[in-house]
Amino acid sequence: MRKHLFFNKARNCISIETGFLPLIQLGVDFGEDITFSFGFFFQLYLSFDFRKINSWLDRWHIHNRALMFSMWFSHGWSVSANIFSNTMGWKRGDWQLYLNISALIQGNPKVFSKMVEEKEISIPMPEKAYCGKATLSDWTWTYPRWFPKTIRRCEIQIPEGIPFPGKGENSWDCGDDATFSITTEKVGSIAEAVGILVGDVLATRVRYGGQDCWNFKKED
Repeated sequence: MRKHLFFNKARNCISIETGFLPLIQLGVDFGEDITFSFGFFFQLYLSFDFRKINSWLDRWHIHNRALMFSMWFSHGWSVSANIFSNTMGWKRGDWQLYLNISALIQGNPKVFSKMVEEKEISIPMPEKAYCGKATLSDWTWTYPRWFPKTIRRCEIQIPEGIPFPGKGENSWDCGDDATFSITTEKVGSIAEAVGILVGDVLATRVRYGGQDCWNFKKED
């Protein structure tokens, strides 16, 4: 996500949050500022400084409350609605509605897994090879009122961990970090999953350590 500010005068502002958002959203937030949000895969926010009417909002008990309608398209279709619920934390009397459309149409699924292959592997990295264990499995979801769905997954465990530099955004992530496991979906083989793992770690090293950090060496 990336937020762009187009207008800002005192506390009034217009901003748009870019990035793929699998939802449609419409709402208003009666907080310190009044913020209107509109979303159709991209989010548009309009915030206005209405401090003069805060007493009116308190009188009607809608200060720090939001009226929001959202429709999500990720992990099945779902609809949610917050009807003047408290933005500072749920309180008694708040109205929050949620409906999973996919579950209503398809029914609750039953999940089964079948192991296809399991073996010890060697994960090649620029500094050395790391030992790991890979499990390739077929996961199947069966629905009472829909067609079954099967996805092949590969889970890789690396006891030693493959190191990469921390993000450095907070005091707790300034040091080195490591990948100890990964689960990939829709892969055809263990070799393909190992390639995805190696690529992800190398990309993370470059992102947080720079172009010369792909050949990572731990600090003493």
